Amino acid sequence: FGHQSGDKECPMRDQNPADEFRVKLEDPLTLMRARDELMNSRKFALRTPMTCGRSPTRGGCDPAAANQQMLVDDPQVELEAGRPSGILDSLPRSERKRLIKEYRAQEKASKKAKIKAAEDYLRSQGVLSSKGKEKGSKKQR
Repeated sequence: FGHQSGDKECPMRDQNPADEFRVKLEDPLTLMRARDELMNSRKFALRTPMTCGRSPTRGGCDPAAANQQMLVDDPQVELEAGRPSGILDSLPRSERKRLIKEYRAQEKASKKAKIKAAEDYLRSQGVLSSKGKEKGSKKQR
């Protein structure tokens, strides 16, 4: 089947030799059959069960391990956690304020003592000068 001298268009213009193959590939029934065959094939079957998506050496886990189990909290504990209770609540307001103030003063004093001990250590190692500034900390121009 060829061209004739008066033809303005090729009669085989819209015919594609790969068209039959493309139609066969795009056919949904053929695609479904291919998927079913792949699923039934033993070639792609998992030989070991999945453990959290990764192997244990790469951060995977055993779903049956004790640290992977969900724990159920006691609802009574949750109710008590929302309510303030204890020694401070049983004291009058002025006494509570005084105790909190003393506690904060003790915390402040302990922080200052830690800083002083650290500075003394750095001075003994020669890192700090006696004025409390680092050696060689002046800006160079």
